[in-house]
Amino acid sequence: MGICASKNYYRIVLLGNVGSGKTTFCKQIVDSYLGGFSKSMKWEFRKHIQANILHRMVAMQSFEEFSDTLEEDEEFKRNFMVLQNATVADFDYSDDESNSFVQEVLDSAVYVGEHKVVQEICNALYLSAPWDFKYFRDVRRIFKNDYEPSKEDIFTCRKPTTGSCEYIIRHLHVQAKGNKTIRQEVIIEVIDVGGQRSERKSWEKQIELADGILYLVSMTDYAGKEGAVQDYYSYLSDNDKCNLKYTQELFKENFIIPKTRHIPIVLLETKVDLFRKMIEDNSPSMRECFPEYKGADGDYETACAFLTSQIKSKIKNSLNSKMLESKLERMPILRQNLTSKTNFALIFNRIWDKITFALQDIKSIEKYSKSGQVRKSSAQEMIMKRQAVKTHRASITDLGNMHMPGTPKSKAKQKLNFRRSISVLTGIPINARGSGTASVEELISGNNSLNLQRRRDARNSVQGIVRSKSYHWN
Repeated sequence: MGICASKNYYRIVLLGNVGSGKTTFCKQIVDSYLGGFSKSMKWEFRKHIQANILHRMVAMQSFEEFSDTLEEDEEFKRNFMVLQNATVADFDYSDDESNSFVQEVLDSAVYVGEHKVVQEICNALYLSAPWDFKYFRDVRRIFKNDYEPSKEDIFTCRKPTTGSCEYIIRHLHVQAKGNKTIRQEVIIEVIDVGGQRSERKSWEKQIELADGILYLVSMTDYAGKEGAVQDYYSYLSDNDKCNLKYTQELFKENFIIPKTRHIPIVLLETKVDLFRKMIEDNSPSMRECFPEYKGADGDYETACAFLTSQIKSKIKNSLNSKMLESKLERMPILRQNLTSKTNFALIFNRIWDKITFALQDIKSIEKYSKSGQVRKSSAQEMIMKRQAVKTHRASITDLGNMHMPGTPKSKAKQKLNFRRSISVLTGIPINARGSGTASVEELISGNNSLNLQRRRDARNSVQGIVRSKSYHWN
């Protein structure tokens, strides 16, 4: 586990297969902690939302009823060809002034999107990819010239993440212990990395300096992807596999590698609402995908337990260390719908509860290493990693002191430097009463009085914090 220069600063890396919800998690962070989405961000999302629909429409030509309509209906064919050309050319058919497709493409999208055969295909495939097919219910609204995406539209928008994207937030962690309520303000750096196979080379680099890993798994992966859905995933994910067996294998690989041995991992199962709907409607049933499933069809709770056991069993069968067995057994597991309208700050507080537990729990698990059960090479590697983390933390949290990383400082000096960090992040003078703090209601509800521009100015002025473009959808 990483050692922080300040116990109030943590670096959490989001890992998971493509489509697991990592970027949606970060969109919620932007909305709840970083002042929301600016007009320029909304314009950029607008382009991608419209493009997502066009790619879905073009992929539908593999369906027989769609092909028959193309042959029989000349008007439908003409409009479809406009969309197909726009999709191949991608954004070359866009209007620079409105950051939208030209009017001809907008009109053709509405015509094709509202056609009976397209709506029938959407209804049949809805559960396989509702984050895209739900847009077809609003094609007339979305393909207007003055369309501005809603929060729900933005959370649902799909776009592959490239590189690493970093978000700095401050969160008031509220924890109930007995009759007491403990409050601690923490600064958290959340790292989002691409889930595509081509992006995984950067995972190890991000893991090296992490305090913890939040590993996301889409519960809908149990059903796999087929037909036009698979075609679209291929477009997004460079032929990555979106099924539970591949997800299991990927999670196992990252759980057992030496670099994550001493880093706590929290498992977050996502798309819970969609999973419940699929199980209750047997679309498909768990038994159909896993013959060994013994539960009743349509039983959501049993299906959840089975899915979690499947994810863990793949790892358990590959472990040869008591330390890793203990880490797997005690690994915190949560289930959450990341597009929920529930206040995300409250959701994040529950997630941070589990991460905090895992950070503390890994210390007891590390006792195995002291008894010689961890190879010497691994121990030496951890010493080097911890030193790198110390240097990394010093460059970020010690803003007010130009000391060389690693030199001793008094507790008073550390506290002063941390207050300076808070002052820079918030824009509040260091000597102002209550500087760097906010009420429980402000922080937990996400209604912090700091405006977006002040947050951006503060973030840009902190050397070493934002090392890459945070809003990767721009």
